[in-house]
Order: sequence, then C-alpha cells, then structure tokens
Amino acid sequence: PIANTPGIFSGIALAEHALFLMLCLAKNLDESRRNVRTGAYYHPMNEELEGKTLGLVGFGGSARELAKRAWGMGMRILAIDAVEAPRAVQEEYHLNFFGSPDDLDILLKQSDYLSIHTPLTSKTHHLINRASFALMKPTSVLINVARGEIVDEAALLEALQMKQIRGAGIDVFTEEPPDSDHPLLHMENVITTPHIAGGTRGTSRRRGKAAAENVHRVAQGLPPLYQVTSAE
Repeated sequence: PIANTPGIFSGIALAEHALFLMLCLAKNLDESRRNVRTGAYYHPMNEELEGKTLGLVGFGGSARELAKRAWGMGMRILAIDAVEAPRAVQEEYHLNFFGSPDDLDILLKQSDYLSIHTPLTSKTHHLINRASFALMKPTSVLINVARGEIVDEAALLEALQMKQIRGAGIDVFTEEPPDSDHPLLHMENVITTPHIAGGTRGTSRRRGKAAAENVHRVAQGLPPLYQVTSAE
C-alpha cells in the first residue's frame, strides 16, 4: 500500500500563509515599503479584513484552519467542497454559506478574498478562468496556496491588467520556478512567494511523526493510515 501525509499536516502552515498574503495586499505592503524610503508618510492606503467576505474553494484541512483565523479577524466566510460538510462542522467554523462545486459562482460574485484550497485534478484544472474573473468584484483579491494549474495564469494576468480584480497573492505557479521575466513577478498588485506556504518546520515535524507511526503500524501487521487509493 501507498500512504502519504495529506492536507491536515500542512493545514496550519497553508492557512497562516494565505492570511499573510491577504494582509500584505490589504495593507499594501510593497507601496508602504516604497513610501518609507521616499518619505511619503501618513497617507491613508490600507483596508481592514474586518467585515470582508472570504470565499474558500475547497474545505479541507487548510481551508478549515484559515476559516478559524478569518473568523477571528471578523470576516464573513463562504465555502464550497465536493464533500458535504455536516451542519455541526459548518457551525464550528462559522460558515455563512456552504455549497457544492456547482455553487462556485456564489463565491466568485460575493468574495472580497477568494482563497484556493482544492487539490489539482482533471476537474479542477483551470477551475478559475476568464469566466470566473468576469464574475468577481473589481475590488476582490485571489489567493492561491494550492497548485498553480488550478488557475489559468493567462486569464489571471489579463484580469489584473484590466483591473477586473484588485490583486493576487500567489505561492504557486503553472511552471516552477517561473521565468524571471514572468509578468506576475513584476506587478504592483501581486504578492508572490516561492511555493513555501506549506513547508514550515511544524509541517515537517508533523509529517515525520506520521511517517514514523505508519512504519510502526506496518511492522505490527496493521494497515497504514492515510492510504492513497486514487491518483485523483
């Protein structure tokens, strides 16, 4: 049997990184740093996460960890997932809305911050595309700490250039590493990081402990936990 360490082991790291990207864009980090250097002080330029709507595309481990943190920031939380979340779980994570993948348009239209937390499969490849960006608010922000190919990068670049959306926080790309002249790396309304969201020391410790536990289970003749049963 094959086993892995699924999203619950990197959920905290991914959630914190998604929130970090949201705050960088809400507080205009790059512009703030420039203003310090040029002496342009005191200009109002930030927004608050309080009262904003967060849309979670996927509601697994990292999305649930982000929901906990976003609720603490005073955000309204919407989520969709292919697996139904019981009412008790929806209430635990303070969801204002939970739906199926068929309800993606609801998130696109209402979210101030749309955060991707779904695996990359044949069904989610370019899930966020030109039609998606056309539905989003011009003030909305896309956050992707999942997989690059879930988002159509050409459509994202076009949406940012045409100001269909306000900005993006991107930790993952279609091709990694991207070319140094990739347009997304040079846009003022984009924060990029080098696919590091899930790779914290805490994630490594949790994954190592789970792998060791599985070695002991197999040695005792028990089935391993977290078995992989499908490539999708």
